[in-house]
Amino acid sequence: MTDVATLPGAVDMHAHLWPRGLVEAAWAGRSWYGWEPSHMPDGRLVIGYGGRVVPLAVPTVDDIEPENRIAKKASLAIELEAVMPAGMLWNYDLPTAQAADSCREMNHELADMQRSYPANFRALATLPMQDEKRAIAEVDFCMDTLGIRSFAVGSAVNGINLDDPTVIPILDYIASRDCSFNVHPQYWEKLGIERFPRHLFATSLGTHFEAALMTASLICSGILDRYPEARIGVTHGAGSLQFAIGRLDAVYQLRPATRSTEQTPSAYLRRLYYDCLVHDEKSLQLLLSRVGTDRVVVGTDYPFDWDSPGGSANWLASLDFLTDDDKRLLLAGNARRFLGIDTVS
Repeated sequence: MTDVATLPGAVDMHAHLWPRGLVEAAWAGRSWYGWEPSHMPDGRLVIGYGGRVVPLAVPTVDDIEPENRIAKKASLAIELEAVMPAGMLWNYDLPTAQAADSCREMNHELADMQRSYPANFRALATLPMQDEKRAIAEVDFCMDTLGIRSFAVGSAVNGINLDDPTVIPILDYIASRDCSFNVHPQYWEKLGIERFPRHLFATSLGTHFEAALMTASLICSGILDRYPEARIGVTHGAGSLQFAIGRLDAVYQLRPATRSTEQTPSAYLRRLYYDCLVHDEKSLQLLLSRVGTDRVVVGTDYPFDWDSPGGSANWLASLDFLTDDDKRLLLAGNARRFLGIDTVS
């Protein structure tokens, strides 16, 4: 059994921000870039956009204070968080100028957290992906003015996959500037969402199908041929892709006219990074067998309730089939390499 005290403090690569501007506006009864506050029948304060309501209680201003967040994560063995906006706040369907303004506001807040608490936070900046020129301009602003070198991207842009010619130039630009980016499933635009009216399938199965589609889209876009050293992360362990990758390879072999990459899709699995939020030990073992222990990182989905019981970092530290060296990589070393910061031995 590993002595947990000998392991490094973990780096959480899948954590979310409730923007201060949104929280303050919601509690004051004001809109925020088209998001409107309302109350559920049980009294919970929630937000909605375009007639759709997110049934998650808006936190209080005290809840989102960085100091309180640091204390909560320390109890879960998390030392450093790479923080992206909450998964429903990509704002890709906003008018472009409004989307750019919302991104700029959130990126300033993320940069301030990183600057004020460098040992505890790294920013994953958000971009107005519906507009190539504005998105690339925001990449430059984040890098050159805010000091941010990592980005967060939703799995689709208004129903368009990440390999689309209107989207891939933005991702290529991030890679060309030696920045990393992490991809997260859309909240409402998940694959097959219309087939999930019951049983919370949209949250369980939908998330994993969407994670598989977004990862396959990235691989098949050819970005890893154009930028072999690109640091690209995907959440939820790439969902069901680890089970389906053989069929993608079969299509590659059987239908040469459809090929868009230099190698079979499975050849690229070990070139991406994956968080450990697969919720099952055997699924984690499959993921590790596919991609290697040098490509998996901690993910908690904080502050939402999808973390492993007792915390993902504590879960990984407890697994007997992992060596101590494996655990050091999974808990911190891989994430620090992805973020381009000091490595942990």
